[in-house]
Amino acid sequence: MKLGLLGKVLIPVLIVITFVTGIGFYWSYSVSKNAIETIVMEELEALNELLSRNIDTFVTAVQRDLDNLSHFSFITAVLNGNANSLPDLQRLIERFVTDFVYAETVVVVDDKGVVISSTDKKILGQSLASRGYIQTALRGTVSVSEVFTSSASGNTVFCIAVPVEVNGRTAGAIFAAVPAHVFSDEMIKNVHVGQEGYPFIASQNGIFLAHPVAENIGKVNINDFDWGKKAMQMNEGSLSYTWENVDKVVTILLNKKTGWRTFFSIDKNYFAEKIAPAVKSSVLAMIFVLFVLSVAMFLLLRFYVSRPLGSLAFAARQVAGGDINLNLDKIQQEFVNKGEITETYSSIKAMLNSLRENIALANQKTNDAAQQTELAKQATAEAEKAKELAEKAKSDGMRSAAMQLEESISVISSAVDRLSTQIATSQHGAEDQSARVSEAATAMEEMNSTVMEVAKNASATSQVSSNTREKAEEGVHIVQKVVESIRNVQKQSVSLKEDMNVLSNHAQSINQIMGVISDIADQTNLLALNAAIEAARAGEAGRGFAVVADEVRKLAEKTMSSTSDVGNAIKSIQESAVKNMKQVDLTVQTIETTTSLADSSGSVLQDILGMADSTALQVSSIATASEEQSSSSEEINRSITHVSEIASQTSHTMNEAADSIASLATQAQHLQELVRHMKNS
Repeated sequence: MKLGLLGKVLIPVLIVITFVTGIGFYWSYSVSKNAIETIVMEELEALNELLSRNIDTFVTAVQRDLDNLSHFSFITAVLNGNANSLPDLQRLIERFVTDFVYAETVVVVDDKGVVISSTDKKILGQSLASRGYIQTALRGTVSVSEVFTSSASGNTVFCIAVPVEVNGRTAGAIFAAVPAHVFSDEMIKNVHVGQEGYPFIASQNGIFLAHPVAENIGKVNINDFDWGKKAMQMNEGSLSYTWENVDKVVTILLNKKTGWRTFFSIDKNYFAEKIAPAVKSSVLAMIFVLFVLSVAMFLLLRFYVSRPLGSLAFAARQVAGGDINLNLDKIQQEFVNKGEITETYSSIKAMLNSLRENIALANQKTNDAAQQTELAKQATAEAEKAKELAEKAKSDGMRSAAMQLEESISVISSAVDRLSTQIATSQHGAEDQSARVSEAATAMEEMNSTVMEVAKNASATSQVSSNTREKAEEGVHIVQKVVESIRNVQKQSVSLKEDMNVLSNHAQSINQIMGVISDIADQTNLLALNAAIEAARAGEAGRGFAVVADEVRKLAEKTMSSTSDVGNAIKSIQESAVKNMKQVDLTVQTIETTTSLADSSGSVLQDILGMADSTALQVSSIATASEEQSSSSEEINRSITHVSEIASQTSHTMNEAADSIASLATQAQHLQELVRHMKNS
C-alpha cells in the first residue's frame, strides 16, 4: 500500500514517540518496583529481627522458669541425697508441666547425668550424660538442644537445660522438652506479609522447628535444597530461590543465643502486585496522550502541509498535462502564512505566467512564419505564370512578350524582395524565440538544481530537528515518569508514616496494659509473701500452703520479669517507630523538593519540545515542498524543451524558405538578363 505524505510523516513519528514512551515507562516501572522491593525487604528484615528477639524472649522465659524451679528446696534436698523429698519433687515437676503448656516433659538429673526425677517415668534411672546439652548444663551453662523426635510422645521437640547450683557447685541439671509445634504456634502463627509471605525457623542442622505447614516441622531439612544450603551458610542477608515453580526471595538472620536461623519468605510477584495499580494508570495515561498527540499532529500536518502540497501537486499535474491556462488564484487562500509553501506557490505561479508568455510568443512567431510561407507559395505560382507568359510571348512576339515579361519579372522581384525581408524578420523572431526558450530551459534547470539543493539541506535540517525533538521528547517523558514515580514514593512514605504512628500508638496501649499487669504481679508477689509468712506461722500444717505460696510468688516474679522484657521490647519498637517517622518526614521533604525540581525540568523540556516540534514541522514542510516543486519543475522543463524543439524546427523551416526565396531571386535575375538579351536581339 502506497502511503501519502501524512502517513510517511505521522507513522514514523508515532512509532518513535511510542518507543521512547515505552522506554520511559519501563524505566519508571523498574525504579518504582525497585523502591517497593527495597521497602518490603527492609520490612522483612525488621520482622526477622523481631522474630529473633521473640526467640530470645521465649528461651529466656523458659530458662527463668526452670531456674526458679531449680531453687525449690525439694530439688536441692534430693540432689544432696535426701530421697524422702523425691515424691514432693515429682509432684512439683508434674504440676509445672500442667501449668506451663510449652513444657511437654521436665527431667531432673544428678551431677553424673542420671535421671532422678521425670514426668516421663520410663527414663527414671537412665543416664543421659552422653547428650550434649546435658553435658553443657552440668558444666554450669544454660544450653539449647538440637531438634529431635521424643521417644515418649513421638513429637518433634527441643530441650532447654539449666544447671542446678547447690552450695556454690553444679549438683545437677533440670531441662524441659518443648514441642516444636507449640513453639511454632507461639512464634509464627498468623504472621504473614501480603498474600503469600510467611516466616519459618530452622535449627542449627537445618531442620524446620517452626513452619506454617505443620507437616514440615521436624521432617524437612533445609539443607536438602540447593538454596537451603546457601541460606544455612549465611548469618544475615537475603537470597532468591524457586519453591514449587514460584520465584521467591527470603531474608535470613542468625539467632546468636540458640544458633537457629529465622527466615521470612515472599513471592517476587508481590512487588509487581504492589505497583500494578500505578502501572495500569500509567498505561492508560500513555495511551490517552498518544491518541491526543496523534490527532493534533494529523490536523496540523493536514492543514499546514498535506492540503497545500496536494493542491500544488494537482496544479503541477495539470500544467504537465498541457493545461497552461490553469487559474491558481482559486487556491491562493490555502497558501496564506504557510512559510516556504507560500513561497513555492508564488514561484510556481510566476513560472506558469512566464510559460504562458513564451508559448504565446512561440505561437505568434509560428503563425507569422506560416503567413510568409503562404506568400512564398503565391510568389512561386506567379513565377510559373510568368514563365507561361514568356513562352506565349515567344510565339506572339518576342519583343512584346519580353516587355510584358519584364514587367512581370519586376513585380516578381519586388515581391521576392518583400518576401525575403519578411522571411528574414520571421527567421530572426524564430531564432529569438528559440534563444528565449533555451534561456528559460536553462533557468528552469538552474532553478531545479537550486530546489534540489534546498530539499537536501531541508532534509538534513529536518533530520537534525527530528533528532532534537526526539531527545527533548524523551527528556519530557522521562521527567514525567520520574515525577510520577517520586509522587508514588511520596504517597507510600506518607502511608508508611501513618502506619508507624498507628504502631507507636498500639505499642503505647500495650505498654499501659503491661503496666497494669506489672502492678497486678507486684500485688500478687506481696500477697504470696504474706501467705508464706502466715504458712510459716502455721508450722507443719501450713507446709503445703507454703509450697503453693512459693509457687505463686515465683509465678508473680516471672510475670514481672516477662512484663519488663515485653516493656523493653515495646520501648524499642516505639523508639524505632519515632526514628522511622523522623526519617520518613525527612524523606517526604526531600521528595517534595525533588518533585518541584523535576516539575521545573519538565516545563523547560516541554518548551524545548514545542520549539523542536515547530522547527521540525517547518523544515519538513520545506523539504517536502522542495521535492514537490522539483518534480513540477522537471515537468515544466520538459514542456519548455518541447517548445524549444518546435522553435528550432520553425527556425530551420524559415532558413529553408529563405534559401528558396534567394534561389527564386537568382532565377528572376537570370530571367531579367535573358529578357534584356532578348530585347537587344
